[in-house]
Amino acid sequence: FTEKKLLEEQLNITRQRFEAVVETAYDGIISVDGQQNIKLVNDAACSIFDVERAEIMGANLSRLIPQRYRPKHVEYIKSFHKSAVFSRPMHERVAVMGLRNDGVEFPVEVAISKIKVGTETEMTAVVRDISERARLIDELSKAATHDMLTGIANRRQGSKMLIKEIYRCRRFQHQMGIVMLDIDNFKQFNDEYGHPLGDKVIKWVSDIISGSIRETDIFCRWGGEEFLVILPETSQEESFNWASRACESIASSHFFEKITRQITASFGVVVTGGESENLDFLIEQVDKALYRAKENGRNCVSL
Repeated sequence: FTEKKLLEEQLNITRQRFEAVVETAYDGIISVDGQQNIKLVNDAACSIFDVERAEIMGANLSRLIPQRYRPKHVEYIKSFHKSAVFSRPMHERVAVMGLRNDGVEFPVEVAISKIKVGTETEMTAVVRDISERARLIDELSKAATHDMLTGIANRRQGSKMLIKEIYRCRRFQHQMGIVMLDIDNFKQFNDEYGHPLGDKVIKWVSDIISGSIRETDIFCRWGGEEFLVILPETSQEESFNWASRACESIASSHFFEKITRQITASFGVVVTGGESENLDFLIEQVDKALYRAKENGRNCVSL
């Protein structure tokens, strides 16, 4: 009798220890039976999926998986059931999509293991919400290719796309317009009104140009107050006409802040068929065209 009581006490301590570990775990823990019905779920999992424990206990695991992934998940579980592998190490987590109670999908990492419970095989998943990590990775990825102030492509990305367009021109014997524009007297504007307002002007000009280009056109911030526009399959006349309209659009628009200085921009235009030119040569040519526009009094287009 004493041995039996001691064994029960030890089992009770073991169970309490297990429950304490499960309930205080940072990651979500979910156990399911052979039919994928949830048998155990901790507080962290309830929080991750935004569900109540009473609501989810006994429900099928598919409830926490987006509809389009459920067939693939069923096949994966069957395959794991048949395999000789009993657990996936924590460092080998797989990234999948979860489904919150409000219908929002979000990325999670999952490590799974299986155990025999009598004649049944149960599975336990350790789940970690990686939404914040995915958001940061996405932001870093975007920062590598986009200008943070304007949201358009940065110089590095613009250069890559321009090189691709040069090759396309050469291969398909198309013409392409390259336009460089620069906000006139921007240094004086910054000195007079300050850099915060200067940043607003850069964004304002960027928005005007973005609204005037086609979906196939490429627009990037080349540096400071300077922008580059790539106009694929565009003739010399069409490129010049587009630049003239954009120049007029900036000059005739009213900046939302109360300032006395008119905001204008100068444009340089070069058209190429990509025959033998490289990136550096084309940028040099369009920069010269822009310089001529500045020499001609600014707020104009030089071809």
